[in-house]
Amino acid sequence: MDARKKVVRIGTPDIRAIRKKLEKIPQNQGKEAMIKDLHLVAAASAGDGLIVSLDEEARGFFEATAESIGELKSLVWVNPGKTEDLGISWLKNGAPSEKKRQLAPE
Repeated sequence: MDARKKVVRIGTPDIRAIRKKLEKIPQNQGKEAMIKDLHLVAAASAGDGLIVSLDEEARGFFEATAESIGELKSLVWVNPGKTEDLGISWLKNGAPSEKKRQLAPE
């Protein structure tokens, strides 16, 4: 795949600032779950800003925190297993940017 130039290498974003902000959140607000899934935020931040995950609990925690952590606001979270997300058809249509799918739509 490398020889055919089918692989795009992207850098790893510095998520230490986000981690520090998450560590200040009280325990009862899902801090451990968000820190555990911080790799999803890192990958989305380095790539196209999309998170595709079945984890609704983590999604809820990140949505609740996105207003206070600006780096999370514009990330898009889609659950392909959640019928009302229409995730599979959205992905098949090229995953167009939609404000309603952002963690903190403005």
